[in-house]
Amino acid sequence: MGFSGTLALTAVLFGYLLLCALPPFLWSRKGYYHPIWRGIESFVCYALVALVMGAIFAAAGEGEWSVLSGIVAGGDAWARIGSVGILLLVFIAASWWGGKSAAGRRRRVKNKQRRKSKAAAT
Repeated sequence: MGFSGTLALTAVLFGYLLLCALPPFLWSRKGYYHPIWRGIESFVCYALVALVMGAIFAAAGEGEWSVLSGIVAGGDAWARIGSVGILLLVFIAASWWGGKSAAGRRRRVKNKQRRKSKAAAT
């Protein structure tokens, strides 16, 4: 494949994982309660869409698509399980990070409002 091909494939993989992590991150930013469950729910939604799209492409018969092509990387069974596990961890980590940053933001806003109300009272 070569060095430049490996770098391009790595960049595409990281970009794909980043785009997968964006929805659970943003969803957890709206509310910081239960961020891990939001990550799991986001992963389940992603998996359902990927399974439906894989079934559509497999039914069309174009290329070497299978139903699991959108979720699982090719290779041995351990590589397939590992790829699903890593994708699930990306969803959970992004959701947790979004929830933590939302909690900090809300705490700062609440403290700022509290200081304003104290200053107005005096």
